Amino acid sequence: MGLDDNNNLPPFAECVDKMQAACDYLLAYAAQAHDSEASGEEGDLPVRHFLADLEFALLHVTAASRMHMATLQADVEALQALESFSDQLEDDAACALKVLRIVSTAPLISSRLVNNLNASVHLRSVLADLLVVDETIQAHQRAALVRPG
Repeated sequence: MGLDDNNNLPPFAECVDKMQAACDYLLAYAAQAHDSEASGEEGDLPVRHFLADLEFALLHVTAASRMHMATLQADVEALQALESFSDQLEDDAACALKVLRIVSTAPLISSRLVNNLNASVHLRSVLADLLVVDETIQAHQRAALVRPG
């Protein structure tokens, strides 16, 4: 998963932002009772744009998180725990990506289909993993700022 060339790897924060924005949009889309894909009104992006952003984030989030973890100033135990958990993030992202690709290839994307995607345990798992990793990284960054020097 991810890119072979780490120089082209998106920042971890970009993956988090894309995933959160896509999931927020998909929750709203599911509540709108569309029988088929909305065409996108002025200022409103169509559902496929957000599905593509979610796919991008799922493809790159593990490698981006590992690159971000490598910059942390934390003890060995904490870094090992994060690295081990990144394996879980990778597995969950791969499962969520499979579900997402089923939805993305549908000829029409209804609110009901998106609602089922939103309910997918795989997507929920990767979102929970991502939030845990993001909050943990932020906690380590805050701690590094207050450590005497």
